[in-house]
Amino acid sequence: MRSLESYILESKNGNQESFEYLINYLQNDLYKIAYTRLTSIDDINEAVQNTIIRIYYNLKKVKNYNYFKTWAIKILINEINKIYKTNKKRDSLKDISYYENTYFYNDISQMQKIENDIDFDKVMNTLKYDEKIIVILKYTDQYTFEDISKILRLNINTVKSKFFRSREKLKKYYEERNKQNENEKIKKK
Repeated sequence: MRSLESYILESKNGNQESFEYLINYLQNDLYKIAYTRLTSIDDINEAVQNTIIRIYYNLKKVKNYNYFKTWAIKILINEINKIYKTNKKRDSLKDISYYENTYFYNDISQMQKIENDIDFDKVMNTLKYDEKIIVILKYTDQYTFEDISKILRLNINTVKSKFFRSREKLKKYYEERNKQNENEKIKKK
């Protein structure tokens, strides 16, 4: 199995297939992170596409191959912030067409997945942007606090405190939701 470093080196030398491999390697994470801040699928696609273009033109600047993904995420966050600032007045509701375009409504398990995703989005929307990013990077991408502090250019202690505060907010949200569900069950009886 080839190393990520070999793909980066080949991409630097103009190998298009290696560059495509790198983009495929990053793509899911880029979309997940963009989705934490941007509400429109068009804006998400634009942020990811702009990131890919910047990666392509600046790949030769990468010196430490171990931080390639961190470097790419920093580029993405800058792109997200640019788009977000230009679209501040846009409605904050998520574009439901994202779900319509992403999932097929073939069976009940797919519908349940959509409902869970929408619920997760509601929960994540209770967090501030920087809290969302930290939670996503920590839980879904398995970054260390040190890596997250480098990506976001924050003090490691700030990252830790925001993470633990966010976790408490999420816990409280789920506890309140479960309490509401139980109250509704009692009322139905």
